[in-house]
This record gives sequence, structure tokens and C-alpha cells, in this order.
Amino acid sequence: MNNMKKHRYEYYYLLSAVLLFFSGFNILACKGSPSSLALQAKDASSGQIIPFQLHTKETSIPLLPSRGATSPQMRFSLVLLELPRQREIEELVEKTFYDGEDPQSYGNRLINQHKANYLEMVHAITEHSDTYESLNWEYNEVMDISFPLPGMAVVSRSREYYLGGAHGMQEKKYVVINTERNKQVKLDDLMKKGYQTVLLQQIEAELRTLTGIKKTAPLREGGFFEDTVTIPENFFIVPGGLGFHWDPYEIAPYSMGPVEITIPFEKLQDVLRIYT
Repeated sequence: MNNMKKHRYEYYYLLSAVLLFFSGFNILACKGSPSSLALQAKDASSGQIIPFQLHTKETSIPLLPSRGATSPQMRFSLVLLELPRQREIEELVEKTFYDGEDPQSYGNRLINQHKANYLEMVHAITEHSDTYESLNWEYNEVMDISFPLPGMAVVSRSREYYLGGAHGMQEKKYVVINTERNKQVKLDDLMKKGYQTVLLQQIEAELRTLTGIKKTAPLREGGFFEDTVTIPENFFIVPGGLGFHWDPYEIAPYSMGPVEITIPFEKLQDVLRIYT
């Protein structure tokens, strides 16, 4: 749980610096309150301006209010993305990340839903309970947007939470968006027909590099569940390459944490449809 808190606070320290520059885009304006930050990004190649907002919401829910500061608590920290003037993109973001709701409604429902589940824990407490560490729950969700290439945006959602049990969990989901056509980009849009074999070879090579095993070694030697992998749908773009992400337990045990790799574009030049 301490790592979760550290990650959240580091994000806020880095947020202002990260948002100052995106490859291919310049930040034109930045204003707002600590709970709502409004920004504008301009595509340096096309001149397209994309306004967006980041809304923060933090709250704590005591499990035993009568115990004051000694009560177990559930802490929420949300950073939610809104694109108010890009309705088609906003609808895509809402459908993908907010269950079709606007950010404020989604955030309120999320907190209320977890609050109800958390307060049910009061039934597990006895009058003689001396420790409540396992009853201190935490939920952090951070939305982010970057503009790695002209005409492209990458929206991501990171979740870190502890809802009881042996340990917390982490999840991350990416969506790549064509900001000129206002539509989600799929791998088939980026790659030439028959790309799967080459891409799988590069994914497996990067996984071996990541874990420090030989090129000919089976992936299991690096701690993965299987010796082969499939192409995940959870991909992203950075200025120099194509990335893939797996949450804990997807292809490796929890102890390995999230697995994320980036394949340089030059290694995919034979199968890339664009950005060669």
C-alpha cells in the first residue's frame, strides 16, 4: 500500500512537467483550480487544437467514525479526463473508460459503489479487535492523455487498489485515437496484412530482453507462464515505437508486477503500414 501512495504523489509532482510538452504537440494554455485543470494542445504539423481537462477527486471514508483518527479508512484518489469540445472522442473515452457516463457521474458512482462495499466490512469487526491494517482500503485511478505522433492521441487509465486480501492490484488500459478522424486505432490500422508473425517474434524478443534471458531460451525461464504469447489488444504508441502492456497475472505472476515493452518502429518497418 505504501508503494501505491508513493506512486500517486509522484504522479501529481510530475503531472505539470509531463503536460508541458508532447511530441508533435505544444501546450497552448493551462488554467484551472487544483481540482480541475484545463489545457489545450496544438498539433505542430496540422495546427489542430485539442482542448482537454483533468478533474481530481479525493475523499476518505471512515469505517468506524466513532473512533476518530484511529478508525480504518478507505481512501479514494481519482484523476479523470474530459475532452469537452471533442464530442466524438469524448464519447469514445466515456464508452471505453466510464461505462458510457460523463467523468463526474462516473467518479461519483464509483466512489458510492466502493463505499457501500467497504461499509459492509463493519460486520467483520468485533469489539476486541486491536488491529485494523487489513481494513484500510485504497483506490487510485488516474486517466492520462499523450500525443506521441501528429494526428494521434493515446489515452490511458491506471488503477491501483487494495480492497482487502493478501495484496493490492494494478491495472492499466490504453486506447489509441486518430484525432483527425475521431476514431479508435486498431493494430490492423497500423500494420500491413500478415503482420502477426513478425510482430509476435518482436514481442517475444523484447520479453526476453526485459527479463534478461537468452534469445533461444524458453520464456518460462524469464518467469512467464507460457513459452509463447499472443498479441495483446492493450497496445500504445510512443514517439519511437509500438508498446504493449500486460497486467499482473496476465502472462506472469504477481511478483513480476505489470509487464510493459516497447518495440522500436525500425524493427517493424517491414510490416508497418504507416510511420516507417
